[in-house]
Amino acid sequence: MKSALCLLLALFVSPSPAAELYRLGSDNTQIIMVVRILGVTLISARFYELSGELVPVRRASPSRVDVTVETASLVCENARWNARLLSSVWFDAQHYPQIIFHSERVELDAPGGPLVSGRLTLHGQTRAFELSVSRWVCAEHPNGADACSFDAEGHLRRSDYGLPHGILEGGDDVQIQIRGTAVPAPT
Repeated sequence: MKSALCLLLALFVSPSPAAELYRLGSDNTQIIMVVRILGVTLISARFYELSGELVPVRRASPSRVDVTVETASLVCENARWNARLLSSVWFDAQHYPQIIFHSERVELDAPGGPLVSGRLTLHGQTRAFELSVSRWVCAEHPNGADACSFDAEGHLRRSDYGLPHGILEGGDDVQIQIRGTAVPAPT
């Protein structure tokens, strides 16, 4: 067990010629936020502009993930909520134009599945944030195309970031759903 743990750590810490840089972008990654009250979805919205990088350990969870989301790219189907979410009452997209996540740790053998832990900066506040990875597949295709696809989910408390919450604003818990395919960065 101890030697297996050392091997895993070596994969993440040691520079490796097999480490590859992959790009995340708006065309291949979706970030959706969901706010519920009493178990019913009150708000569901998607961020349409993002960029990022990940360095995967092949056929495992990523060893590094950095993502920047453009706050003003948030779109909610309800026009009233869309305007409110972007206003100074909520995300304040004018003063806080980006939401940034930097991973700090990857746990392949965490109970319940792989976890990516890091720091999320939102609305001028930086807090610890975890993503549970439910699917991570890297594959080389016979035609030479290479990609890593994934599904991940995280939860944050709006009150931790100074965002409003309550009966009329929805619950304090926000579910973040991420689905995407990362492609190799041009060399």
